[in-house]
Amino acid sequence: MEQQSVASTDGGSLDDGEDVALQPKHKVFLSHSGFQKGFVEHLCVELEGCYRFPFFDKRRESLPVGEDFPRHIFDAIRQCDVGVVILSDEFITSKWPMMELVAMHERVLDEVEKGKSKFKVIPVFFRTSTKNLDDHDKCSGWFSCWQELAKENPKRVQVGKWEAALKYLLKLNGVVYEGFGEVKLVKEIVDEICKVVPPEIKMEDSHIQGRSRICNIIQNKIDALKKDRFHGVCILGLHGMGGTGKTSICKALCNYFYTKFHGKVCHAELERGNREDLLREVLKSLTNTSRERLNEFNEDQLQNALREGIIKDPVFLALDNMSDQDGSIAEVQSYLSGRLPSGSIVLVTARSKDWLRRVRPFIDDSKCMQMPELMVEEARSLFAESSNAKLKNDVDEKLILRCVKRCYFQKEDDSKSCHYHPLALDVLGRQLSRLTDLNEWVILLDRIDEDIFNQSRENNHPIFSILRKSFDALSLGDQLLLMDVALYLPDRNSDFRKDDYSVFEWLGMVHKFQRVDDVMRAVSL
Repeated sequence: MEQQSVASTDGGSLDDGEDVALQPKHKVFLSHSGFQKGFVEHLCVELEGCYRFPFFDKRRESLPVGEDFPRHIFDAIRQCDVGVVILSDEFITSKWPMMELVAMHERVLDEVEKGKSKFKVIPVFFRTSTKNLDDHDKCSGWFSCWQELAKENPKRVQVGKWEAALKYLLKLNGVVYEGFGEVKLVKEIVDEICKVVPPEIKMEDSHIQGRSRICNIIQNKIDALKKDRFHGVCILGLHGMGGTGKTSICKALCNYFYTKFHGKVCHAELERGNREDLLREVLKSLTNTSRERLNEFNEDQLQNALREGIIKDPVFLALDNMSDQDGSIAEVQSYLSGRLPSGSIVLVTARSKDWLRRVRPFIDDSKCMQMPELMVEEARSLFAESSNAKLKNDVDEKLILRCVKRCYFQKEDDSKSCHYHPLALDVLGRQLSRLTDLNEWVILLDRIDEDIFNQSRENNHPIFSILRKSFDALSLGDQLLLMDVALYLPDRNSDFRKDDYSVFEWLGMVHKFQRVDDVMRAVSL
């Protein structure tokens, strides 16, 4: 990357002192001349669209304002897995791009000496060619330019190292610009990077109480299943009533298995969107196939690609929220019928064990487990975070424990066991967070205990009584809007139209909103 100014005049190798705090997500370093800035910015955007976030000098997260940029650059080269070198005459005759190339070459030599081979350099012959790198007249011109630069800054410009680094590129297979358009060249570079760098995106799971413990429990179950079947795909069904955290733990497991499967993990929510779009997203996440290529496939072609083994490496796939409808079960079976590589893990979640049993022949009783429950301290932490409780004495602590106990319900399919319900803890905590006086908490808890729902159909677990309090807190207009949203259930494969009006336009007419944006804002609240 070409810099316009220099923050420091000494240093310039991989041993410039202590490391700076560099973002761990950077795995790709883009080295270029300032003359190719526009092309490289396009490349950077395309990489970001594939969840690969390169070190690029126009990004503030790469070079923060007011900090020592040489240190950031050389630390990035030390950290990244891939260095992409956009070669041109301007690159070869510019100080900073060549210093970056030398730093990459030194890292390669250092890793070879230590028996490592982590770092990979990808030369892109954009405005020059391999013939030019081997042309005596061209090289003489570059050499003369380097000598002039060395007179100005002999510490940074070491002509011998520059020559060795450039010759090193001749040994590598690079990406060559054939003159067919820069868009095609960008795609080719992105495809090559995606082959060696996994996507750098993880799901937010810091709010999930007990996530490490629960992930370990599920991992132990997976290990037990693998003992019975040394090869092939491990399939596990996870069941539990709504709100027990199945979706949250799917996200946590994607992070848990991220490194093991080199980023080839995917959380597929079955009840969101249509089947074709979801399948396309799964294949994009688990393969190196570009989004543009997958967009050319219809649903049948996507299914054929899955069956024919488009997924080449072991993966973790979470098929979340399977319903008891035949279509949902068939959708899960279509994924499990695909040719997944040996060593892959597939998790299927549903509200009932009976629903999982219907995924024949892939899931039986031995491959089912109930969603692990929260420990009391985890339940307390979840409630305390949702309620933002400020405890002053033991009396307040007892009130917190009463709230947590109120969310201790009988399991839906096990009358002898109980569990702390995460959704109930979160909802109750948010309700109580609006009340600054803890005495008001007692009044609301008493009302929940006395609720008509608890007297009729919820003798064992008043979860709907807790949810009802949130509904009662809404205005009449918002209550009616919520009921219409809940009752409006278009076919999941439709285009969400009703008599030529979108669902939001329809809701706007019914509830007298002026704009669709107002409807969407009201629904989100």
